[in-house]
Amino acid sequence: MKSAPMLQFWAGLGLLLPMLWGCSTPQSQPNDPAIARFHVETAAAYPNNEQLLLPLSGTRITVARTAVLTELDITGVELIQVDLGLCLLFSFTPEASRTLYRITAGNSGRRLVLTVNGSPVGTRVITGPEGSGQWMTFTEMNDEDLPGLVTRLRETTHALQRSTATN
Repeated sequence: MKSAPMLQFWAGLGLLLPMLWGCSTPQSQPNDPAIARFHVETAAAYPNNEQLLLPLSGTRITVARTAVLTELDITGVELIQVDLGLCLLFSFTPEASRTLYRITAGNSGRRLVLTVNGSPVGTRVITGPEGSGQWMTFTEMNDEDLPGLVTRLRETTHALQRSTATN
């Protein structure tokens, strides 16, 4: 049977080609993306605002529906220990850092709410202008879940940066 070697050739080629194509494709997106966005608390319930419910405390916060800082503004995320416990430290692009300064300068006493994939996970009261380009926020999550969240946030941020850099 002369067709057996030919079958083996095509079967081998069929297995090899997807591997070669895999080597030349751009890096894949994270399996479990974590899209972080920040919303500023508002004073009144307008049609373009929404109420967010924090998961552990049950605190309801009315925020502007449009995020003031998005996943494209984030350059880094760290898990840090402070006197009050573990929190997330976000670093932002220069343009987003200016936005953060403007938002915090004009909204003292209000809260900046962190959402991940549309769900509120934490908040911090704005105490004054923030000019460092970084924002620390506490979450309403178990401490043991925070390292995984930070990993997912970093992977998503890096994937977005790669995709915007190539476009």
